[in-house]
Formats: sequence, C-alpha cells, structure tokens
Amino acid sequence: MRGRDGLWAACGVLSLTLLGACSSGSASSTGDGGPGDATTPLWVKTSCGQCFRTGCGAEIASCNTDPDCAGYLSCLERCPQSSSGDADPACESACPRGASSSGAQAETAIAQCRSGPGCAAACGAGATDAGGVDPLLTQACPVTSETDATACGLCLDNHCCRSRDRCSANPDCHAFRVCLDECADGGVVPEAGPDCDAACVAYACDEYCYGAHPSGLADLVDLLACGGVLCSAACGGGSACSTCLGQSCANQLAATEETVQGYLLGECEYACGADATCIGTCQTRYGSARPAEEALLVCQSSRCAAPCR
Repeated sequence: MRGRDGLWAACGVLSLTLLGACSSGSASSTGDGGPGDATTPLWVKTSCGQCFRTGCGAEIASCNTDPDCAGYLSCLERCPQSSSGDADPACESACPRGASSSGAQAETAIAQCRSGPGCAAACGAGATDAGGVDPLLTQACPVTSETDATACGLCLDNHCCRSRDRCSANPDCHAFRVCLDECADGGVVPEAGPDCDAACVAYACDEYCYGAHPSGLADLVDLLACGGVLCSAACGGGSACSTCLGQSCANQLAATEETVQGYLLGECEYACGADATCIGTCQTRYGSARPAEEALLVCQSSRCAAPCR
C-alpha cells in the first residue's frame, strides 16, 4: 500500500509506517553558511517565511519552549528557499525531529499552520481552477490538545475531523478496513494470480474489498486524502518529494487522492512497477481520474522536479 500505512494505523487498520522518512544529517549543508547561501535566500527571510513568522506566532512560541521542536524550527528557518517559494523540501526532510510526544505535537502544529491557506500565495501553494483551496483541506475542526493522543491522531482530529467522523459513522467504512486487514493477513483473493507480488496482492485486495464495501472506500479515501496532504509528517514522516507536493501542490494532490477512481488508479499503477503496458491498462480502466493525475504531474514537474526526480 503506497505511502499511507501510518494513516491506516491511525484509523485502526494496519500497524505499518506511512512514508519512509529521509535520513537526517544533511541539514547543515543547506542551512547556516552552506555553499549556496550567498545566492539562495534563507527561507525565513523570504515572503513565505515572513508570512509564517507573522501568521503562526502562537505555534512558533509553543515550539520554542520545547527543546526538540526548537531544534527542528531552527533548522527549518535556515533552509534555502525552493523554486516554489517555500522551504526547500530536501533540507526540511533532513532537519532533526524530536522523540518526545510534546516535541512531535509542537512540530505538527508548526506543519499544520504552514500548510494552511493563510500563506498559500506567498508560499506557492497550488490552487484549484477556481482559484481557491480544496474544501477537503480547510475543514473547520474544534482544536484539541489531548496529551495522550498520538501526533498523527491529533493532526487528524484538528484538520480532518469531518472526514474522520464520516468514516467512523459508516459501518461500511469499518467493514472495508477489516476486509483489507484480513486480506493482508493472508485471505484468499480471487483476483490475485500465482505470480502476484506484495504490491499486486495489495491492489487485488483493494478491488476485492471495494466490490464488497463500495461506500466504505468512498468515505475512507476522503480521510486518507486529507491526512495524506496535511498530516503525512505527523503520521510517520515524509520524503522530500511528498513534503514538496504537500506544500506546493496541495490541491492537485488532494484532487488526485480524494476519489475512489483516483485511489484505485494509484494503487493499480503502484502494483505495475515499471511495466508501461500495465500502467496504460490502469489508466484506461480508471480514466476518469486521469485529468487530476495529469494536473498533479504538471505541478510536480514545475514546482517539485528536484525532490521528485
């Protein structure tokens, strides 16, 4: 299952990891006094960084009271500016992350404020064709600060509450998740042939369980899309590519992930690996999701080409 495993765990499904976190250790090469600093402005001094400083004062103050979060923030602010206007994703991915729950929550609050609509123009966030932000990413949620909540669960509660409540209220959403869980544990999947590898089996499970619980997947992908864009770091880390897409192509990424057809297209393509014929078959089968996927690829090539190559 491509890049959603921490979110599955937060939904009570699979105890895997969301996204492979980049290893730390390269932040110093891009932060303070690095070779490119003379020509590349520090992110904190750009219009995006200044918007963050102005609009996220409470989150910054809270972060600075926690040693773990303060170290991350100091590194982030010394990152160079990317071509989109936001902090360079590769540099940010290498910044140290705290091990404490308080540090994780403070870092999550920083990430959530940065990805909000307030600084979208200054930070190069992608917009919908109508010029706004996808409503999936602007859910009005009561702010919670449960001390025993995981950073991932807290982020979903604070930013994806509508999606989470809809899935929780739909028995078919729970049934779909149970179906996938049982399928992943070795259940028989008629669509999976003898040569089907793990990715192929995962996609076959998606199709099998979707056939049994169609409305469940419809509500679940809404939650996965919101969490994948706004909570990927809180739910297990993020690659430089996923971080850039979440910051600079948020609407396009959400539009690709928030429909059943888009979800199944991604799962189908992932199962194909490098098989171009197989990928073409997936794109034909889930043709209604192709325009959103193509828009994401255009945004990726213009704003996240380096981290996503």
